[in-house]
Amino acid sequence: MKSLKEIINQIPKKFFLASTLGLALVVYPVVFYSVGIHQPNSLSEEGKALSITDGFGVRETGKLLKSEELIKSPTLFYVYVRLNNSVIQAGNYEIPSNLSIAEIVELLAHGTTDVRLTLIEGLRAEEIGELVLQKLTNFNYEDFMTIVNDDGLEGKLFPDTYFVLQDETVEGLVDLLTNTFSEKTIKLFQQNKTGLSEQEILILASIVEREEPTLSERPTVAGILISRYQNGELIGADATVQYAVGTSKDWWPKELTAGDLASDSPYNTRKIAGLPPGPICNPSLSAISSVINFKQTAFKYYLHDKEGAVHYAKTLEEHIQNQRLYL
Repeated sequence: MKSLKEIINQIPKKFFLASTLGLALVVYPVVFYSVGIHQPNSLSEEGKALSITDGFGVRETGKLLKSEELIKSPTLFYVYVRLNNSVIQAGNYEIPSNLSIAEIVELLAHGTTDVRLTLIEGLRAEEIGELVLQKLTNFNYEDFMTIVNDDGLEGKLFPDTYFVLQDETVEGLVDLLTNTFSEKTIKLFQQNKTGLSEQEILILASIVEREEPTLSERPTVAGILISRYQNGELIGADATVQYAVGTSKDWWPKELTAGDLASDSPYNTRKIAGLPPGPICNPSLSAISSVINFKQTAFKYYLHDKEGAVHYAKTLEEHIQNQRLYL
């Protein structure tokens, strides 16, 4: 009987080479992966402040970490996140320089202590103040409204989702909202060929925001309002009256009384011709775009039925007929 040594000697060397190579192809990636995710990964000697916005994907996050020199391999980051079914939380982070990929993912998946503020389109400053008051510990509503009113910031408190520190100051929050407004609207205003000023556009956009919820109809409504304004007619928007008479009990009263419609407020466009002194809410990009890209039509009137659908009319007679049919 042949010995084990004799049997091994008879095995072709090619077999050993192939086996060794195959084993290396399996073991090396495993070792590389294991070492790569657990050793400090940063190329930077300092930690970095990082902002992960809502909807940021894993690949985008990996590229951001790489650009900030916090990791070496976005691919390894991506693989680790996927293999572990980790969910990256949006927020503002302070990431130390000596973390491994595994530790960074743990940090991003755990989330931050930031407060999430979601400001929807069409809120007036008072509503924003009330919302923030419920979220931030040191927020002073009166100080907020004083800054907004003194600096004429209604309309420039951009609606978006923000992540702010629990103890964020009023001044810091106002700067965040208004800076975001500037960043988000600069390209839109550069496209302005209406002959209207930015302030006029913003006032009209705020009215459109409250008057017309359907995005596709907003350019037509904007065109009607612009035509009325340029022809010296009454703007005639109920939303401006709501702004004028609204209180903390109801900032946007749906049922307007005869007394409300007769109000001497400069915001009452049912009685006073021209635009109100300022925006009546903080509009979305959609509303601003609808004014800059308004649609010119033969329509002079519009109204909404009980389901919210809009109905247009070219003449007062048609408008009165629509009132009978849909209201």
